[in-house]
Amino acid sequence: MSFHEALIFDSEQLPLALETREEDVLQDFYALFQQQLDELQAGLASATALCDRANVRQLAHKLKSSSQAVGAIRLGEALAALEESCLSWTDADIDVLIADVIETSSLTAAAVRVRLQTTAP
Repeated sequence: MSFHEALIFDSEQLPLALETREEDVLQDFYALFQQQLDELQAGLASATALCDRANVRQLAHKLKSSSQAVGAIRLGEALAALEESCLSWTDADIDVLIADVIETSSLTAAAVRVRLQTTAP
């Protein structure tokens, strides 16, 4: 795994956090996280179109901790920056931050899909 790939998704993080390597448990967590990523992307698109900063902040906050727990470090950082921008009312960077979150969540979703497929029964 390259350094860049590790920043996008470190599949060793979740087993450490859960203190288990039981594949069924890990698969369930990764599948749930994958679903949350899909919801994040759809929700951000909708909230952005409606200029709904409160919903953007809520979406960022909701997935920030989950991202870090499963090993999606870069996404967790991007979500934290987006949440902070929404709280501080700085419009200048919010579109750039949303674009970063969407791009990073797409890369993360692809990495999680690979993880799910390579360990599927």
